Amino acid sequence: MSSLNPRVRSEDEETIDLGKYLKVIIKRKAVLLWIVLIFAIAGLLIAFIIPKSYESVVAVRIGFISKQLITKPEAIQFIESKEIQEQVLNDLRLDPKKYNIKKMLSIIDVPETSLIKIRIRASDPEISKNICNAISNIFVSGGNDKFRKQVSFINEELGDFEKKLENIETSIGTFNKSIGSKEWSLNYPLLQNVVSSYEQAWLTLKEKIFFLKGQLLDSYDFKVFDFRNSFNGSLLSGLKQTMPKAVIFGLFLGILVVFLQERRLNSK
Repeated sequence: MSSLNPRVRSEDEETIDLGKYLKVIIKRKAVLLWIVLIFAIAGLLIAFIIPKSYESVVAVRIGFISKQLITKPEAIQFIESKEIQEQVLNDLRLDPKKYNIKKMLSIIDVPETSLIKIRIRASDPEISKNICNAISNIFVSGGNDKFRKQVSFINEELGDFEKKLENIETSIGTFNKSIGSKEWSLNYPLLQNVVSSYEQAWLTLKEKIFFLKGQLLDSYDFKVFDFRNSFNGSLLSGLKQTMPKAVIFGLFLGILVVFLQERRLNSK
């Protein structure tokens, strides 16, 4: 039993200490409440002072031909590049000292899709909208140049394969017409092998043509989707940002001040 006494005393001391702390807080609650109130008022004032913010968001689709023509990390790197931002500023005739697109821009991935979202925040709704549109148009225009080149290359391959297929079909037709002739009878084994190789080549070309046409059917270009403009500078949104932080900070500071005051008085 005696071995348990120190633990019991320790628990009692902890309870007494906790009780003392609560008594100090209750005793000086007026000071604590004043400090919290001051910080709450400061948070309210900051919410009024926070500059109004407008947000423009546009979703862009990455082109696809058998695979994405550009990966999402590559797309993000391209949009965030200094060259694109300088081009946007030049196109819109904006002062680079006044508008820092890098700080205004954020890019959001849309998982399990070929979409990414471009978001621009600015204090002017027209500036926000124009920069967002300019970036998305540059991205889509550049992407579609690549898409058209790829489609053109596939169409050239298709044309080449279809010509070869037509020639093979003509040759097979010629051989079929000569069946039963004297020349066919004399060179039957050789001609049989030639026909067989032509038929194999015909099947191979058919498969390639089918595959390329399938790629074109499943493909899609770069495209802009779902442009939205919104206002993020309401008093309510400002209060949501500032008030919880102000109250929590005021509460912690108030408790600290209360205990410092109590300690100072006890030391006298």
